[in-house]
Amino acid sequence: MHPVEIVVITGKTNLGKTTLLERLVEHEKSAGRLSTGIIARGAFNGKNKIGFDAMDISTGKTVPLARSGNKIKNGFPAGRFYFSVKNRVIFSDLNLG
Repeated sequence: MHPVEIVVITGKTNLGKTTLLERLVEHEKSAGRLSTGIIARGAFNGKNKIGFDAMDISTGKTVPLARSGNKIKNGFPAGRFYFSVKNRVIFSDLNLG
C-alpha cells in the first residue's frame, strides 16, 4: 500500500484555490502520476454563486455537493449553503480509489 497525502487549500474567495489544484492535478497527470480525490468547485448561475459541486479528479465526473436556499432535500446549513446529509450517496459515484 502506498502512503496517502491529503491536500486541503483554504483562503478568501477568488484567490485561485481551485485553479491551483486543477493545475497541480494536470501537472501530476502529465508526469504519469495518478491523483484521486475531489475538488469542490463553485457552482454559478451567471455571476452568482449558488453552491458547490464535487469533481472526481481522476475522471472529471461532477456531482452537486451544496446549494444555496435549501435546494438540497434534508440538507444541513453551513453559512448560506445547504450540504447533503447523504454524502455517502453523493460520493458513491465518485472514483475515490
